[in-house]
Amino acid sequence: MPLNQLSILVADDDDGDRKLFKRILQRSDLDCRIHEVTNLDEVIEICHAQKFDCILLDYKMPGKSGLEGLTYLHKEHPYCAIIMITGQGDEMVASTAIKNGASDYLSKNGLTAKIMQTVITNSQEKKELLRKIDKQKRSLEMFAQVLAHDLSAPLRHMRSYSQLITLALEKQDYKSALSYNENINIAAAHAQHLIQTLEQYNQATEENIPFSSCDLNNVLKEVLINLDPTVRSKNAEITISDLPKVWGNKPLLTQLFQNLISNSLKYCTADRPTIFLSATKENDINCITVIDNGIGISPENQTIIFEPFRRLHTHGEYPGTGLGLATCQKIMERHQGKIWCESTEPKGTTFFLKFPGDEE
Repeated sequence: MPLNQLSILVADDDDGDRKLFKRILQRSDLDCRIHEVTNLDEVIEICHAQKFDCILLDYKMPGKSGLEGLTYLHKEHPYCAIIMITGQGDEMVASTAIKNGASDYLSKNGLTAKIMQTVITNSQEKKELLRKIDKQKRSLEMFAQVLAHDLSAPLRHMRSYSQLITLALEKQDYKSALSYNENINIAAAHAQHLIQTLEQYNQATEENIPFSSCDLNNVLKEVLINLDPTVRSKNAEITISDLPKVWGNKPLLTQLFQNLISNSLKYCTADRPTIFLSATKENDINCITVIDNGIGISPENQTIIFEPFRRLHTHGEYPGTGLGLATCQKIMERHQGKIWCESTEPKGTTFFLKFPGDEE
C-alpha cells in the first residue's frame, strides 16, 4: 500500500449500502484502499489481522449491533477513526456513539463524496493529534522516571563524597580528600552527560528548525572530526563511499551519524572496529547503510532498541543513557525518513536509513 494511502474498512450487512459507500469513496479525493465486512464479528476478526486508518461502522447489523461493538473497538484500536453510519432520524444513536468513542457519524440520507471526505479527514486529524498527545505524555513520564532515577544516583554520590571530604579535611587527610573530590567530578560529569543527552533528544523533536540541502559527505567529515579521539584510541577503520545530498537540518544529521558511529565503536569487542557507510538510490529515495563488526543485536531486540531509555546492557558492561538510537529515530522522523537495523549475533549490525531525495 502506498505510504499515504488510507486503509478503510466498510462494515455493513446491506450489499447495496456497501456498494454506495465504495462509489462515494471512489468519487472523493481520498486515496484509499477499501475492505468490506458484513457483521461485527468479522470487523473484530479482520482488525486483529491488520491495521485500519478508518472504520465506517453501520449501526444496524445482524447479531451484535455497531453500537455494541464500538466500545470494544475504541479500546482495542484507540487511534483508528471509527465513524458510525446511521439511517435517517438516528441522531440520538449518533450522539450515543460519539460518547462511546466514535470519532464522528454519517447519515446515509443525502451522503455525498464531499461530506464523507470531510468527516473522514477531520476524524483522521483528531486521531493523529490524540496519538501525538499520548506519545508526548509517555515521553514525559519516561523523562520523569529517568530524571528521578539516573540523576539521583550521581547527586547522591556527590553528597556522600562531599561529606567524606569534610571528614578527611578535619583529619588533615588531604590525599583522601583529593580522591573524594575526583569522584565528585566523575559523578558530576555523568549527570552533565545525561542532561546533554536529554537536550539532544528534545532538540530532535522541535518543530521549527531550518532545513536546506545537506551534503552528507560534509556531514560525515564533521562527525569524524568530533569522534577522532575515540576512533584513534580504538584503532578503528571507517570507510565512507560517496554519499548523496538530502533535504535536512545539518546539526541534526550530524548528531544522527555521530550517534550511529559512536554506537558501532562502543559495542565492538574486535581488536579493530570496522565501519562502512555507503549509499544507493531508488525512485528518488536515498538509502544509507552503516555496517559494523560489533557484537550484533538479537532479532527480538532490533525494534525495541529505538525506544527511549531502552538499554540492553548494564552500565557496568557498556555506559550510556538509552537515548542514542531513540534520538536517531526522532531525527529520521523529522526528515520524513525511516531507520531500522538487521543483525545476526555476533556478526555485526547493519543500520538502514531511508531519506527522501534532495529538494533544492
